[in-house]
Amino acid sequence: MKQKIVFVLITITISTFCYSQCDKKIVLAATGVEVLDDNNDVKIKDTERVTTINYDSKVIEVITENNTRHGTIDSIYCNWKIPFKEGKTFIRGKLSFENGDQWVIKLTINGKDGKLTLLADMEHPDANKMLFVLNKFEESK
Repeated sequence: MKQKIVFVLITITISTFCYSQCDKKIVLAATGVEVLDDNNDVKIKDTERVTTINYDSKVIEVITENNTRHGTIDSIYCNWKIPFKEGKTFIRGKLSFENGDQWVIKLTINGKDGKLTLLADMEHPDANKMLFVLNKFEESK
């Protein structure tokens, strides 16, 4: 009986710790991007584009050399076995543009076998999916 109680407490602790990553202020960064077509084949590869994304559970900021976009987050889900290393985060939100448009954006952060990636998909006919290999994914200080 004691073993079952200890197991349940350990499971709750690990689950809380892994989920708590969703509640943190996060920064991620990448140098380079692959623009994907509808079949997820690489259409364009840019090895020099620098992108930084800051977000928490409510707001998001996407910074590139050309502009900075701000938006709101509608939903976020995290499941990390090893925080910031092994797991997934799904984010859905809206980014604002100069002309007043707001586009729905879906972000998937994936950590597997020591590789961290970000798949960005905007719900707009002129937008492409973009795949970033992250060189930074951590709690913002």
